[in-house]
Amino acid sequence: MFRALNALTLAHRHNPASHQGRLAPAIASIHQRLLVTANPDGGWGQTPGEDSDPMSTAYTLTALAPTHRNHPTVHAGLHYLLRQQKPDGGYTSPSDQAAPRPLRYTIPVLADVFVLLALTHLA
Repeated sequence: MFRALNALTLAHRHNPASHQGRLAPAIASIHQRLLVTANPDGGWGQTPGEDSDPMSTAYTLTALAPTHRNHPTVHAGLHYLLRQQKPDGGYTSPSDQAAPRPLRYTIPVLADVFVLLALTHLA
């Protein structure tokens, strides 16, 4: 959803009139879906209902940061990430996936990279 939201937002910014009111509702729908699918611990899982993990939470916070930085759900996600940090400063997260799913790959530093990206978007 993070990448879809970025694409829709860029298309809408480029020429909002040419999309005749179709992109703004789609963007708002993605924002709402992300906000309501947070887990009680403040994080997000790879799909709604799955256990929270740092990488999924980071993707979601990066998507929400530009428009919902001060939303309580975003603050809860930030606190989730801070609680998940390991003593060495890094993060552990389930492996990511690429299309066509389920092609899983594991790059241990990837969770750290996306958490840092989210934190910079929230700063």
